[in-house]
Amino acid sequence: MSLKIKTIVAAALILSLSLFLFFFLVQPCLTQAIKSGEDLVAIRQNSAALEVQIKSLQNFRPRYENEIIPMLQTSEKLFIDPKSPVAFITLMEETASKEDLTINISSAQIFSAENPAERSWPSLNFQISLNGSMPDVLRFIERMANLPYLIEIHGLNISKDSSQYQAVTGEKNKKPADLPQKEKVQAVFNLKIYTK
Repeated sequence: MSLKIKTIVAAALILSLSLFLFFFLVQPCLTQAIKSGEDLVAIRQNSAALEVQIKSLQNFRPRYENEIIPMLQTSEKLFIDPKSPVAFITLMEETASKEDLTINISSAQIFSAENPAERSWPSLNFQISLNGSMPDVLRFIERMANLPYLIEIHGLNISKDSSQYQAVTGEKNKKPADLPQKEKVQAVFNLKIYTK
């Protein structure tokens, strides 16, 4: 074999060996290095995001302890115990007597919502009947609305109390001249209070 053919064969072998090494050793190593670099960047980004979340949680902890826990504790007080509504009924009676009203409380019923989305809101419903002066009735309703409970007032109906005329004159709807200046009214409404 001549030197030229030996050189071409050697060059072809070296080139073949170089291509073989490049495709089967260097390229997989480069691909793996690029993939490892991308994974490293992703890990650093995830690490930075986790650090931000950790800082947010650390900043949230004092707010949770100082604001949210007391709010949750007071929210428990927003609901009365459905098995023992006596304290609430007594509170209504005391409020009515402070306002110089005659109160009649009836039908303490426990209701659960029919709608499945509202089933977590059981309640007690009372029918309240008040007799007294209009300003006193309005103050009573305002006090009920401002109680630290979740309360709804429905179906408020206020009318003149005809019993006051019967007591003085003996006849219904006749108003004598000597009746007191404060005209009596009768208020009837439903009070719904949410329970635990």
